[in-house]
Amino acid sequence: MYNPGRNKTRIKVYSQGAEYTENEVGELVPKLKLKFAEWAEIKKQTGKEVLEQRKTEHQLGRTLSMRFRPDLAPEDLIYIGEDEYLVLAILPMGRYMEVVVEWQK
Repeated sequence: MYNPGRNKTRIKVYSQGAEYTENEVGELVPKLKLKFAEWAEIKKQTGKEVLEQRKTEHQLGRTLSMRFRPDLAPEDLIYIGEDEYLVLAILPMGRYMEVVVEWQK
């Protein structure tokens, strides 16, 4: 059952727009555009889930639970503090949704 009182982590969601900028090296990188900021709950992973994930994947993933937002799309970037996560899957569940993300940097 969804409990909005557990949403204690502030996240920022950015879309990778069609505009590009040049970085210090001269490479073209997509310019990020802030879509929205939202409160979310970071689901805890059990030790078994972490070990199982390390066997199959090298990247660390997380699951977020948050209020349903129709404007969130796969390939969006979510920032939790300084950490950047890529949205892999969105699981709508009525008035809330679970979002599976993968750590980028």
